[in-house]
Amino acid sequence: MRILTSEPISQSPTWSSQTETLTLSDEADSDRWRLPRAVKNAVKVAGKARSGDIVILTDVHGLSSNLFSLLRRLWPGRPTIIRSDALFALPSSGPLRALKRMYIRAAMAGVDLMVVWSPGTVDRYCNTLGLPRRKFASVKFHHTLTGFDVDHVTQGKYIFSGGDSLRDYPTLLQAVTGLDVQLTIATRLKLPKSVAVPPNVTIRAVSDREFRELMAGALLVVFPLRIDELRTAGQQSYLNAMALGKAVIVTDTVDAPFYVEDGRTGQLTPSGDVLALRRTIMRLLAHPEKITALGEAARRAARALDQEYTWSQVLTLARATHGARGRPTR
Repeated sequence: MRILTSEPISQSPTWSSQTETLTLSDEADSDRWRLPRAVKNAVKVAGKARSGDIVILTDVHGLSSNLFSLLRRLWPGRPTIIRSDALFALPSSGPLRALKRMYIRAAMAGVDLMVVWSPGTVDRYCNTLGLPRRKFASVKFHHTLTGFDVDHVTQGKYIFSGGDSLRDYPTLLQAVTGLDVQLTIATRLKLPKSVAVPPNVTIRAVSDREFRELMAGALLVVFPLRIDELRTAGQQSYLNAMALGKAVIVTDTVDAPFYVEDGRTGQLTPSGDVLALRRTIMRLLAHPEKITALGEAARRAARALDQEYTWSQVLTLARATHGARGRPTR
């Protein structure tokens, strides 16, 4: 039995030693050659994988994974197919929504297990797409600080926020308007011109290293998240902040509780609730001892959730799923 994967995870010794990485062409949503590359990738994986193998496909090659899952349904002796969160999305309405739903269901028919990063994601995928719960498992995601110098952590005088995926910066901007504290937002997102940026806020794109440095020097880290999509987001960012010993505020009371214990390892507020977010920020700024306590508890909770933890869990689930199909696991 071989375990073939679409992505190397160098920070996980278990993953690196027990899997064989397939070299696939990059996918990018904006690339006009995405579909031809995905077809080529799917054919390559189909030609490589044998019936006794396990194939683990990640969201890095989402379209390739869908096409491979569809393609392998044509063969009677297919490998065990495991996917980590495909980041499913649907159009808000119209005939395209129904077609996309049919396409996802068809692709998932050939998948043995989908690993997602929160129980709430399982609920949304199953309820909205009509997928069976037996095909899903929830595993905690990981921080990405392994291999980086995280010893030079200070507690500055500014609030930090950042990231691009499902971020709700208009809510955060309203929440900090008029507060006597600086906010730095590191993002490539372009805000609508109608959104006012208060004078105590700086917004700019930064490198990965600058992102980590800004986070490591912050007094408080806030992640304003939207929760109006099927998928979830933000786990890597707030776990990185927590692993650095930062007090975090996350505007997600649906998926984030899988990682953050409200009031002990961080603060959770409802998504889009300006007043709740503002009150939480003001309360923490008025009680620096609470910021320190939250940061210490967050570090203890998040440090163990590294890439070795997450991807070794995925491998364990993959083998169990393979064995349940009556296939040898060695």
